[in-house]
Amino acid sequence: MLNCRTVRVVFVLITTLLIIQSSTTRATELKIGQKAPNFELPTIFGDSTYNSKEIFPQSALTVLIFWTSYCPDCWKALKSCHNLAEKVKEMEVHVLGINFDDEKLATVRGFIKGEKIDFVNLSDFQGKVPRSYKADVYDFSTFIVDRKGILKYVSYDHPPDVDKILLKEIQKILGEKKEQKSKELKPDKDRKV
Repeated sequence: MLNCRTVRVVFVLITTLLIIQSSTTRATELKIGQKAPNFELPTIFGDSTYNSKEIFPQSALTVLIFWTSYCPDCWKALKSCHNLAEKVKEMEVHVLGINFDDEKLATVRGFIKGEKIDFVNLSDFQGKVPRSYKADVYDFSTFIVDRKGILKYVSYDHPPDVDKILLKEIQKILGEKKEQKSKELKPDKDRKV
């Protein structure tokens, strides 16, 4: 039988390892301003392939949603992102889901069809793209990428009301872009012609 001292030592070791793993993960997460990793993935239904080098330049912003089917909260968050995709179509914003389940493709397809989620969802059962985005250790992560492939928003979480949070971020980013364009077009008063 284990004595109390041995149990305490094991507990401290396990806790220390978890803390080290957590801090290492946080240190390697992607940050706003970094170049988004490129990818090429098939849709969940296998009817076409999407390449980020072609997708990013086509829209003012692209929202990437990494998700798994074994997280019940992720299903809810994905449904709310369906509402977001509808709202931002007119803003020249493209929403893409990236599922990285390794075995449950039939379940994922059934959910997408059943819930009528009609924004494009890609499949990466090998998890290469989520690893490149440092999203593979999370059930749900979101990124907003501009047309130059630069990360404008990064979240390694699935907060309640994720659709509202993303919409607010999209509006903020697009507002900053409009403001910047306005400044570029405004004539300089001090400049002599």
